[in-house]
Amino acid sequence: MPELRSWGFDQIETIPHSDAWTCPYPNCGKDGMGDADWEEYLVGFRASDNQPSDYNDRAGELILECPNCLRRYWFHTTLSLAQDMSMLSSKWPK
Repeated sequence: MPELRSWGFDQIETIPHSDAWTCPYPNCGKDGMGDADWEEYLVGFRASDNQPSDYNDRAGELILECPNCLRRYWFHTTLSLAQDMSMLSSKWPK
């Protein structure tokens, strides 16, 4: 499996963290993206500096744009999820 590299929007310091797929913005809280929708709202990935991580198998952060409020947020992702998404997503650079 090739090394995962950062791509797209990766300025996570400027946007809020979420515990998962749910939008963290007050008065929004869209619950998840749904199995078929995740790729449409994926706007970037920031790889961990020392992947694969020994800390909870973290590989980096996924950056999403909420389809409801159109604001961005991020959450940590595991190496296995990031690898699966990189293979399935047409947006993810190969």
